Amino acid sequence: MFKRLRFTVVYALRNITRDRQRAAFALFSIAAGVATVVALRMLGLMLTDALTANARAILRGDVVVQSRSQRPTIGFLNNNNSRSAYAISDNNIKQIDAWAAANNIEVNYAVTTELMQSAVVHGDTAGQPAFMFGYFIDPSRYPFYDSIRAQDPPGVPLAKLFDGPNQVVIGRRIADQLGAHVGDTMRVGAAKDLQTVKGIVPDTSESNFENPFSVVFSFVYINRAYTPQFGLPPNAANKVYLKLPPTLDQQSVASRINREWPSTQDGGGRWRTQTANALLQQNQMLANLISRFVLLLSLVALVIGGVGIVNTLLVSVNRRSPEIAVLKTLGLQSSSVGLLFLVEAIILGLVGSVIGLGVGLLLSVVAQQFGEQAFAVTLPWRFQLEPLALGMGLGLGITAIFSIFPALLAGQVRPNLVLRSGGIPLARSGCIASLISLIVLLAGISAISEAIIGDFRKYFFTKLQLPWGVIGTLVTFVLIMIILGLIWVVVWFLGRLPSFRNANLRIAIRALTLHRGRTALSLMALIIGMTALSGTLIMTRSISTLLSTSLSEPLGGNVIALPLIPLTSPLIQARLNTLPGVSGYRQLRFGQSDLRAINGDRNFQSVLVIPDDVQSELRMGQINTIIGTNVFGNPPRGKLVEGRFLNADDAGHYRIVIPYRPELEAFGVHVGSTFTYYLSNGNRERTFEVVGIVAPQDQTGLIPFSLGDGAVQAPPNVLGQSLPFDPIIANVDKASLNSVMGAIGAIPGVFVFDVSVFDSIISRLLNQLAALPLLVAGLSLFAAAVLIATTVSLATMERRRQIAILKALGVTRRQALNQLLAENAIIGIVGGVISLLPTLLIIKAVPLLTGDVVTLPIPYDLIVLMLGLSVGITLLATLLTAWSASGEKPLAALRYE
Repeated sequence: MFKRLRFTVVYALRNITRDRQRAAFALFSIAAGVATVVALRMLGLMLTDALTANARAILRGDVVVQSRSQRPTIGFLNNNNSRSAYAISDNNIKQIDAWAAANNIEVNYAVTTELMQSAVVHGDTAGQPAFMFGYFIDPSRYPFYDSIRAQDPPGVPLAKLFDGPNQVVIGRRIADQLGAHVGDTMRVGAAKDLQTVKGIVPDTSESNFENPFSVVFSFVYINRAYTPQFGLPPNAANKVYLKLPPTLDQQSVASRINREWPSTQDGGGRWRTQTANALLQQNQMLANLISRFVLLLSLVALVIGGVGIVNTLLVSVNRRSPEIAVLKTLGLQSSSVGLLFLVEAIILGLVGSVIGLGVGLLLSVVAQQFGEQAFAVTLPWRFQLEPLALGMGLGLGITAIFSIFPALLAGQVRPNLVLRSGGIPLARSGCIASLISLIVLLAGISAISEAIIGDFRKYFFTKLQLPWGVIGTLVTFVLIMIILGLIWVVVWFLGRLPSFRNANLRIAIRALTLHRGRTALSLMALIIGMTALSGTLIMTRSISTLLSTSLSEPLGGNVIALPLIPLTSPLIQARLNTLPGVSGYRQLRFGQSDLRAINGDRNFQSVLVIPDDVQSELRMGQINTIIGTNVFGNPPRGKLVEGRFLNADDAGHYRIVIPYRPELEAFGVHVGSTFTYYLSNGNRERTFEVVGIVAPQDQTGLIPFSLGDGAVQAPPNVLGQSLPFDPIIANVDKASLNSVMGAIGAIPGVFVFDVSVFDSIISRLLNQLAALPLLVAGLSLFAAAVLIATTVSLATMERRRQIAILKALGVTRRQALNQLLAENAIIGIVGGVISLLPTLLIIKAVPLLTGDVVTLPIPYDLIVLMLGLSVGITLLATLLTAWSASGEKPLAALRYE
């Protein structure tokens, strides 16, 4: 038995060393899959470490207490020092301090929900403002656990950065956004004095799953001793951090708080508590779930690597059929022949897995960067054995599963047919082997999927405890077979493309159908990777473009000023009238109105509103509401179809300008027509005369309303005021945006921002959501590229005789290489086009699903780039594998054959 095993291993090693090129690509195939598993498992463990290594540091204490009604507040709205906006008052603090002292508990108070506006000030000029959250803390004690150190000045603890009043420490993101540096002065919130930047800390200092707003806004640390300067009550607080002695149980302390603490001061009544132990359990489950999910995704790359092993061994069986026939003639049994190929495959899987472990460790550094972007937390990288053991085990397991088919196929070779004909039709001898290997393949992958899912099925579909790994594997297999069948038809069609009397192109097209199954598998692997990559990138770009182009038009401008303090509106207008770069602005008033009649007809809705038509309902909503508008200067305006715009002489008169709507022609609406509205101020109906009809500017979906010429406009003083202030929307050119916003933001009590802030927020969210899919798609595409290289290599080795004959007939090396490049360029183009189709279909389906409310723009440049990437991958794989074969001398190739 030992001698037989020794013979099998030695024989397999000799075959591997003798056919090094084919073995090399088999190694790379499995190495790509193993590397993906290792990288993603390392990412999962890094996330687990980040979320569970120190729950107290994440929570900033053993127990955190806050009001059940706690919510973000805007700084300028708190200038009245209203104590009702905060859960904790001076009286609360005295009682809580006494309770804590009696229980030997340390207490730390903070305000963490104050949304502020800030800007860097140079001399008398303020820069562009931006939003951020103000964290009012006690820097000498915050946080109880962990240590916050500055990036600038490097390594200085947070406590040592504060040494007096009017000082702040800001997050890195807001520092980069504002161009702020240590030593700069800033206007922060409603503070009466300018603040000096004493340090810049990483955004990850306050970024974790417990703080979802950290994804949207950065932050600033402010000494809580100076809250009155920012319009907050003295000693204001809405969050309490508790540090317990070892003798106290966290849960028991949390349960005592609602019984023994005074009621909240913000109307919340009771307190909401969270313990570090509860957070630890929650984070462990979350990290475990994400780890298992990404590990399931890594199976895609591992299966692609297994396909590469199959392709290599099938070619090996075909080429070595005479050798197999001789072995069987000498008395070797079918099982022994199959064992030779199985052992050879396992050796290849073992070596390939070892290579994959090294590559996976390198890729884990890349995965770390994507993971930090996706989860907005610092992920500590450290060497761990579990991903290596898992990668090795899965690599060997997938190799063994996928090598069953070629091993069984080799055992079925019939010596008499091979020795007589010199070849063997593999399809004839593979029916039984295919069935057995298919069962083993599905059972093996199902078992792996079940092991990965583990006990997590109890958190999902709790009423249906089914083998979801098996079900998912079978469903995926059926889908893959359907897709593979469709791709096989595509490959068949490619073989019938016209060659335009070009000999090289004709040979390349014919070669595509020489091994349709192998070509279809390579094409499918390319499509899977490219679909995930292109879909993520294109959808992210499309949504970002939509947001950046569809806000300023319906809003009527790109800068919004909110005069939150009375009597500041005239100051804003005075500055806008003199600042360069301002083409015009609108002062708006939002009243509450309801359209009751058009030209006296109160049955207008039956004609205007089409049942189940979203567009008609939106158009009805637009003319149903009046917006009071005063226009100054020359902001972008629609085309005047009839009549005139509103002017100063219309003040106090019930006159309106309406947007042009073709369906209004059914009522004979024109200048002089009347619209009757019910106005909430006075609770009465008023009839307005139409003095102008405007065709608004073209708008790109997503914003179904308009504050510009797409709305019904009336003089503001005939409408009731539903807000305590009238917003002002200005149109400012990009070159002057910073200076204009700085000048407006310098007015006390004015909240100013440009609409691109929404675009940046959504773009940041999209980039964060896209980071993990991009990582998985990139790794899958890497595995697909290796499979394509393997397929090209096997194809060129099988066609060495053809290449030699062509070169003997006078074909140059460049021409032979061009044939191979043309063949695989076709695969790249077809794969790229097919991979783009799902994303383009989704983009085209959005208007249908939303009733033409939302229309996603198509980023044609990115589509061309993705198509070029698909072709580039196939061409690069061809060059790497076919260059040597195209240069081989004809005599050497023919003698070898």
